[in-house]
Amino acid sequence: MGIFHTLVSSLHMGVVEKSLHRMDFLWVQWFGVKPSQYQYGIHHAWLPKIGFIESADPYTFTFLNPVQVIKGVHIILVYLEEHTSGLLPSAKSIACILNPKDEDD
Repeated sequence: MGIFHTLVSSLHMGVVEKSLHRMDFLWVQWFGVKPSQYQYGIHHAWLPKIGFIESADPYTFTFLNPVQVIKGVHIILVYLEEHTSGLLPSAKSIACILNPKDEDD
């Protein structure tokens, strides 16, 4: 969802260096395995189906250190499956920062 940089310092007791340090972090929305009767794996010769997890889950959006990111992934889109806007119910998406007048991303 976003790549951020900030300057941080520590107020904890015992920290000698109180100067500002640059911190890079990512704001991400997680994928999860799609719950269904669909069977996948080596024995079934099918890959798992994934999708965004529900926004009600407390870990839907989290912050990550950039070194924890997988640098490449290949996701095959399945356009024949159903579509939903129920996973992220909102009148206006917070991801539409490039054009504030858009109703959807």
